[in-house]
Amino acid sequence: MKKKVALAALALSLFAGTTIAATPAFAAPRGARFWYADHASPVPVNVQLADAIRKSLAVDPTGMTLLDAVKCHTPHDRSCASAHDLLVRIRTNDPNASVDGVPLTDVSQLDEFFRKEVKLVKPDDGTYYMDCEMPDSSSRSGFAPRENCLQRPYYFKKGELAMVDRHTGATIGASDCANPVGRRVGRKPCGYIDYYSDDEDNDIVYGQWGTVDTLADQCTALLRAGETEYEAVDLMRCPEDLDCDLDSEGKLRGSAWWMGSHYLQKGKNRMRVSMDCVNDAEKCHIVFCKHLKDDTIELREIDVRAGDYLRVNGEMVATIYHDEVAARKSHTIIRGRPTKLWWHDAEDLRDEEVGDGN
Repeated sequence: MKKKVALAALALSLFAGTTIAATPAFAAPRGARFWYADHASPVPVNVQLADAIRKSLAVDPTGMTLLDAVKCHTPHDRSCASAHDLLVRIRTNDPNASVDGVPLTDVSQLDEFFRKEVKLVKPDDGTYYMDCEMPDSSSRSGFAPRENCLQRPYYFKKGELAMVDRHTGATIGASDCANPVGRRVGRKPCGYIDYYSDDEDNDIVYGQWGTVDTLADQCTALLRAGETEYEAVDLMRCPEDLDCDLDSEGKLRGSAWWMGSHYLQKGKNRMRVSMDCVNDAEKCHIVFCKHLKDDTIELREIDVRAGDYLRVNGEMVATIYHDEVAARKSHTIIRGRPTKLWWHDAEDLRDEEVGDGN
């Protein structure tokens, strides 16, 4: 018996102070955190995470290994993310993320992303889907991110802040654990089209084309600037002589399922649309045409289609900007290209009239 005890003591002494780095048996609890912050530190959580990413990438520039193996294997910490995992989930939940206007596509950008592009704010009311790290023997880190790992909605804790992309407005993580946050839940998912109006605008006309009539969809509604309640989209609130020829170039197939119009007040207008419009342009796309108070200037139609919608605070939103400058300032990047949703096909008819007169 004494011999066995002595051998056990020898074994313990040999492994004392040694970190065993890759064994998911103990250190792979279900739903491990991405990065558990030091809440006693005066350093903001997003900067703590940026520091960890920088330190990890200095050792492994691929970002495929754990940010900190010791934290991962500490029972009350369990911070088991890699830089690569963070990049994958951010690009999924915040596809328009960028650093200094350059799309976020590489782990080398994460340090600056969390330092410069992320802010900590009080979260919006509601619940979210949350990602976490799960054991994965095929991964170099021994873990892989899983979407909605809790299998239930996540509520931000009292006093917990949300990490938000300061440019897109997307909620990307929770301050307590840095776990990425997906779309909000608790209501029927809808898409949204935001279009802004100013003092130069008079009215707007719109219609829906595609193979599916979305008028009866619960999502389909309009919230005009200055109003507090959604209303029907299929109302022509302007005189017929103000109507646009929405298919002036003959590119649209078939007739519109529904059309509407309204005068524009200064501010943001929002159209709520079916997810068919967000997911499939063949089924549904919305065309807009705007008139200015100066009726010598014509603004041609804008066709909002699937692919123009971006995830913003868990919602899929397409935004029509006033001009190209405003669109580029918004950092709106879709699949690596700037959005084309602005009133960019303006023609000054006064110039044409002068030309005809000469």
